[in-house]
Amino acid sequence: MSATVYRVGGDYSALNLGTILPVTDGLVGAYFPGYDAARTGKNHAPGGVDGVVVGTPTYFEGYARFTGQQHFVELDLPETDAITYLIVWRSVTSGTPSYRFPIGNLGASTAYPSAVYGAGIRGAPSASSLGMGVTGGAATSTPGVSYAAINGGLDNTQWAFAGGTTPADGAGREVFDLTRGIRQATAPALSGGRLINTEKKIRLGSSHWSGDNGAQVDVAAAFVFTRVTSQEEQQALYELCQFRLAGLSSPIVI
Repeated sequence: MSATVYRVGGDYSALNLGTILPVTDGLVGAYFPGYDAARTGKNHAPGGVDGVVVGTPTYFEGYARFTGQQHFVELDLPETDAITYLIVWRSVTSGTPSYRFPIGNLGASTAYPSAVYGAGIRGAPSASSLGMGVTGGAATSTPGVSYAAINGGLDNTQWAFAGGTTPADGAGREVFDLTRGIRQATAPALSGGRLINTEKKIRLGSSHWSGDNGAQVDVAAAFVFTRVTSQEEQQALYELCQFRLAGLSSPIVI
């Protein structure tokens, strides 16, 4: 599958992307931050509810800079027992590298009801790693955080199209960086009931983890699905983002 993208009125901005998304099955969130608050919080998924900008992110052409716990977008998305996150992001030098979350609702396990999980993409456990994390409630047999992780070899200060998936049964959780052609899966380390919980809403540019306070990330695009997407679908959205970001006055290469 490849993305067919039409340029509308000479404008590559987020306002023209809602009708040309190449993958929409299970898509509940599609965001193209930058320019201003209205465009940064706009949800281009069919029937999607716009996010709420919290604080004052810094806006650029084609992307926005977020600060964990302080300046981010709180997303209004449905609960789901499976999830895909896709994100165009880079880490900024401010804050602890292991707590730079471009998207998710991860938090301390005690912050969640029994047998309920959150999930998120994290530049962890170091600046050269990337994880698709899942956090479990007190009723799970293994509370805490479990990651499918790419450990080392990444420069998260460089732009990348990355993502992660968690299926309903937790098996085969995966994290990937399509810019660098790296993909890593893991068997489930958490058991018990699982739900991506809207009590702790998913955030763009932050998490619910206390250590995230002050850590900064730049985000140019983000997609959230209530299912595990295929590699072909991930590639189609990657190509869409490549096209859009190449059309900026200062192109972003992913």
